[in-house]
Amino acid sequence: MKLDTHLRRKTLGWVSSSKGLLRHKAAASSWFPEDDDDIGPYVEGSGVNDYVWAHVKSIQRCVEKVMRCYGGDVSCLLDVCRQCIIFDSVSDLTKCLRAILQDPDVVVERIKNNLDPTADSVRSGGYRHVALNLRIASEETRREDTDWHICELQMVLRSFYLLRSERGHARYISFRNIMGE
Repeated sequence: MKLDTHLRRKTLGWVSSSKGLLRHKAAASSWFPEDDDDIGPYVEGSGVNDYVWAHVKSIQRCVEKVMRCYGGDVSCLLDVCRQCIIFDSVSDLTKCLRAILQDPDVVVERIKNNLDPTADSVRSGGYRHVALNLRIASEETRREDTDWHICELQMVLRSFYLLRSERGHARYISFRNIMGE
């Protein structure tokens, strides 16, 4: 998907303007971290292909989510393209958020702050992050007619990110299926 490439490039820029972290391919063994050795700072000069990126949401999951959550309304599906940036502190996350909000090629449609202590973390099994729904509205995305698509960027503290595991994600999927989401 063309837009995924634009989101990856933008993500690298936001990471480099803050103290954000990405998983580098040279150290990463799987999507879920066993420890924090495979998470490292942005390395100047590293290219888009040097990192482990989230995949575009599968067609099966898109259909499932549209039918279960949105009553068949495909226009509600906002996170087909998505990425994640990891932070060591809330201040680093905030610095990156400011960079995103000041990016002239980005339109932030929604910010969902699940770090807020009043946010219901029961549905996520205690996992917390800040999720941005955004559009990349650059000259290039306008030419490609992809500037209307809403992407998701998850901003997560390293302490929460390290709680992720393959078994934990499998439990989350089971929970999501039971809840019909």
